[in-house]
Amino acid sequence: MIDPLRPTAPDDETQLSEGEAQAAINHLESVSGVVLSPAQLTDLLADWTHVRENIIDWGIDDPAAAEDLNNTLASELLDEPWQEGDDDFLARLKAAAGQRGYIVR
Repeated sequence: MIDPLRPTAPDDETQLSEGEAQAAINHLESVSGVVLSPAQLTDLLADWTHVRENIIDWGIDDPAAAEDLNNTLASELLDEPWQEGDDDFLARLKAAAGQRGYIVR
């Protein structure tokens, strides 16, 4: 398991800072209603190096980085891409998140 707050090696540049991780958590809550803990974000992004790199390089306010993060959540929970503005999709996403133990608002 990769901890985005604690690099696994001194030269590992794909680890999120505490601020970047919190921004990612806040973003996901705002677009999906799913609230992740730092440990859950770590697990979510463990196999998604390019998503971490995009957040580091561009920041979560960049549309491409935000889209990548949204797609990661949808892919991990539903095995499908993010669907903007689809209430049925959000309901299914929240149900899957709740089953995984995530807080859902």
